[in-house]
Amino acid sequence: MDIDKSRRQEAIDIASAIIKGTLHPLEGCRRLVRLKDDIGLGDEDCFNQIRATESETDHLPLGDLKLECSASYLERVEREEREYLESALGDIVKACEEIIKKN
Repeated sequence: MDIDKSRRQEAIDIASAIIKGTLHPLEGCRRLVRLKDDIGLGDEDCFNQIRATESETDHLPLGDLKLECSASYLERVEREEREYLESALGDIVKACEEIIKKN
């Protein structure tokens, strides 16, 4: 499998995992942004939401980084994360569906 096909499959897998709820949407968006140029969709409308999500939430710690945060900070950013996802998750899922269709 050439690198382009491999990267496209990786993007499909990430987008699918976001849709299924097996990958944290913010982590998935961060991964997809790193792949956007490799898969040739960086300028596509379907990536606007993914790029926006990554940009608007890049300050939020994920995974092991949360272990390094104070309890008060973690409480604040987790609340911010929940509120963001409540408003944006539907659009993130739609963008992921488009990414899968285009690959």
